[in-house]
Amino acid sequence: MTGSTGSGESIDSLLDAAADAITRGELTAAYEAARRAAGIAPEAPRVWLTVGAVLHAGGRLDDALDTFVRAHGLAPDDPDIASARAAVLMELGRPEEARAVLQIARDAHPGHARLAVNLAYACEACGDPDAALALLDAVLARLSSGADPARRAALKSRTALYLALRRTPEAWRDANTLVELQPDDADAQFNLAEAALAAGEPEAALAAANHALERRPAHVYAAIDRALALAVLGDFDAASDALDAARAIDPERFDAYRNADRPMVAGTLRDADPMRIWFEAAYERAFVCDWRRSAGFEERLAALVDAGAGQPLFRQESVPFRVLALDWPPTRHAAIARAAAAGVAARAEALPRMEAVPREDRSRIRIGYVSADFREHPMAWLTRHL
Repeated sequence: MTGSTGSGESIDSLLDAAADAITRGELTAAYEAARRAAGIAPEAPRVWLTVGAVLHAGGRLDDALDTFVRAHGLAPDDPDIASARAAVLMELGRPEEARAVLQIARDAHPGHARLAVNLAYACEACGDPDAALALLDAVLARLSSGADPARRAALKSRTALYLALRRTPEAWRDANTLVELQPDDADAQFNLAEAALAAGEPEAALAAANHALERRPAHVYAAIDRALALAVLGDFDAASDALDAARAIDPERFDAYRNADRPMVAGTLRDADPMRIWFEAAYERAFVCDWRRSAGFEERLAALVDAGAGQPLFRQESVPFRVLALDWPPTRHAAIARAAAAGVAARAEALPRMEAVPREDRSRIRIGYVSADFREHPMAWLTRHL
């Protein structure tokens, strides 16, 4: 790219200066350099791509989108501009538009691996995991070896997709391959921690989360995984401290954390109880017939109950049912049931009371029973004639 100002500044040097400033987080300097470049070459699409990148880095998503649209109009077939525009659309919650932009670009560049990876991400966000997986499989089949950046991106995306699809062995395989390619990358280590938690490998999850935090101490999601791994390992005090540390890194992202694919975390992390995370994780492993830690879990759970079932865990109504499979004396099961009943009573007591509606006659009262156990469930057949 050619052109210069009267002071001898070239467009290339200004764009390089803007890119360096973005990397350093100096967005004002980056914006000034990019705007000077735009003054020299207002019809150059790469200039507006850089201006949009500065606005995007500063969180000005609507302005960034307008700028990328301008750049895209100047260079409709540029895959980098299409990807940048789609990335902002994704952040604005408009995945269908992002998918359309990326699909057009990929049709023009069918062999562009990074475009395929970005399109796969948009497909997944649009609720089409099959299309996403097909795109990623094709990229990885073509880039079956080496450390190509597109291969690394595809492995990272496919790991996350496998986790969402509950295909844990494949996620574990891809996460380990990615770490072999990028052992010093914080996101690669975080992906490994995610896969390890899903695979019931909390020691590996803790090690990977620690590695990620060594490389990027502000990685809030790695900090969350570290706390979860400690909880699954039964180190409740350390897990509680780790949750506080994760919250301190980024309170907003911590409070907004949701993971529908991780039943061990019920709701948000704000009021997460490490003991309950430990219990739910053990229940998950039993549900898939993974008995590697069952003996130690049963022994410690029994000790907790015998020491006094007053912990918040035992006040959850689901717990008595989940431990019925354990070969325990009836008195221990009864202790958990009483604790759960007390928890239900306390929650009911806190609810607003309804005023009794006076009956005007002595006709029979009709009582209905609503339950998710109806339909194809043994309970439905046992109660259908009641």
